[in-house]
Amino acid sequence: MGEERALIARELHDSIAQSLAFLKIQVQLLRNATQKGQDERVMSTLDELDEGLRESINDVRELLVHFRTRTNTDDIERALQETLQKFQHQSGLPAKLHVEGHGLPLPADVQIQVLHVLQEALSNVRKHAGASHIQLDVVKGARWRFRVRDDGAGFDALDTPDDSHVGLKIMRERAALIGAQVDVSSEPGHGTTVSLTLPQHPVAASPIAAPAIEHTIP
Repeated sequence: MGEERALIARELHDSIAQSLAFLKIQVQLLRNATQKGQDERVMSTLDELDEGLRESINDVRELLVHFRTRTNTDDIERALQETLQKFQHQSGLPAKLHVEGHGLPLPADVQIQVLHVLQEALSNVRKHAGASHIQLDVVKGARWRFRVRDDGAGFDALDTPDDSHVGLKIMRERAALIGAQVDVSSEPGHGTTVSLTLPQHPVAASPIAAPAIEHTIP
């Protein structure tokens, strides 16, 4: 319990630090615009500050939900279902969870980072994709794989530098903490797929292949 509380404290610190850094920049921009009498810029910066505060509050709430969820189950599947339920409530979009394979339960720190990456991917869908539905595919095995797919507007991944996508940068930083890899596949008009592949992990011994399980989130 002590280790888990320390981990929660570090996660909260990282999340809040990122949010405060963004808000500090916006405050400086607001100060500059006020000094120069740029009324239009003042209003736009205030809007960005307001949005930043709302997003920060939501991020902290989601973070706490994820931690509470993790402590109530040894399997990440339930946490994923609850994450998709919250996504549906926020976005109004249908979401489906598809799970297959066998794998030992993921360690607490790995679960937390996986949930962070997937939540960021879902947040990007909600804010930018213009999708009509999404699906989260999970493959349990020697190398766990998670894939968020949407049917939204997509973008030209080849012509868009990674640095211009703050969400992608955050996902890759989170993934790097557990030695995982994030890949993004997208093209205009054909949606976006975000894949998270974990490093080698022991597989639960089972001579019988596990059937695929489809979940329609209520």
